[in-house]
Amino acid sequence: MFVVVKNALLEFVRVIKAREQEVTGTLHHLTVEVIDAGKKKIYEAKVWIKPWLNFKVRSYCDVVSKLLANRVGIDLSTS
Repeated sequence: MFVVVKNALLEFVRVIKAREQEVTGTLHHLTVEVIDAGKKKIYEAKVWIKPWLNFKVRSYCDVVSKLLANRVGIDLSTS
């Protein structure tokens, strides 16, 4: 699976952490590992879904710091 973020093509590796928040619809908080230009990176994303309106919006997606990557057990320095 590939994901486009800020005009970059990312290869999805795995979901590290996921949680849901009930709002008007569901807000999904995701932490995912991806390959970007051959290097491992960790992204956090928020996806807001209202299925009754056929509504899906990615409200936030950004690279996570190396500090957080180390806390979840991923060494970004060797990738």
